[in-house]
Amino acid sequence: MVALAQALVKLYSLIRNAYTTRPYVDKEITTKTKELVRQNTDIYNLELPDAIQSLGAAELEHLKQSDTSDTVKVLNLRKMLATVVREESAAKPFLLSIGERAEKIAEAYENRQIDTQVALSDFEKLAQEYIDANAEQQQLDVDENTYAIHTVLKLAVEDLTVDQAREINTIFTRFPDYQWNEQQKSQLRAELYKVVRPLVGAGRMINVTNTLLKLQRV
Repeated sequence: MVALAQALVKLYSLIRNAYTTRPYVDKEITTKTKELVRQNTDIYNLELPDAIQSLGAAELEHLKQSDTSDTVKVLNLRKMLATVVREESAAKPFLLSIGERAEKIAEAYENRQIDTQVALSDFEKLAQEYIDANAEQQQLDVDENTYAIHTVLKLAVEDLTVDQAREINTIFTRFPDYQWNEQQKSQLRAELYKVVRPLVGAGRMINVTNTLLKLQRV
């Protein structure tokens, strides 16, 4: 009986980890199963075959070349993309767009509007976009705060330079407490307006500045 329960926990855990893209807490699991989980933590934390723990060029290539099925690759990439979006999007705004597109792909796949090969190709493209963005940050030789500013402004200013993003980042450093000090936030906003308005025009100045102020500083 215990062996059967352990097998069920193992199967349940594998399915849960495959299809869940967020940290999971089961509030309805029975007392007996909870005890089995405590005794078999390694079983409950089972991962998909060839699961990737980080998303980089080497990891993506390894997944592409692995012998696992395309379905498992889709589940792996979906889960990894959801993880990086959840953990990094506040400081890397370009991830919000990737996250939205990933959700649409997942929904279309679950509704059988696209097949496994199309879903895999689409997820691989999103993963590559994330990898390319990280590579661009290194190529530009800027920190995460400056790169986040750069990605926001690049959407509004096609010919934006790295120095312009650095200038705005320097303005932020002069008001380190702006997130909880209203006086500093007001002063920072005024300084940003002076720099942002010539770049995007009066009509877009407020929206772009608001987006910059929402960025999570790291």
